[in-house]
Amino acid sequence: MTRIALVVTYLITLVVGVIALDVYNGGLLPVVWLAASVLLGAGTGDFRFAPLSLPAIPIAIPFGLPADTNFDPVFPIWVAAVYLAALSSALILLAAFLRRVVASHRQRRRAPRGSGIA
Repeated sequence: MTRIALVVTYLITLVVGVIALDVYNGGLLPVVWLAASVLLGAGTGDFRFAPLSLPAIPIAIPFGLPADTNFDPVFPIWVAAVYLAALSSALILLAAFLRRVVASHRQRRRAPRGSGIA
């Protein structure tokens, strides 16, 4: 049940983060998407959730150029979504790896001392 809640939360923050790239020219909402990436990786410890950030790219394609075009050069929204999706996948992988390392370390510390073959 926790896994489902983490995945749904991640997908909601992904969509809101992509919309924020267009409406607010970034801002704080894409950072919330990246924080949700860390929570997903650390909460599940599963590397298979890393490609879950890839739907951000096709979601961002219809947005076209950002609303505020005062800066040169202007890139489409999907370019920023590609970078954020790659960063999100990397954060999911890193958090899942760290969770597995910590769990393995805790398991080794809890093992009885005399359980090995002499």
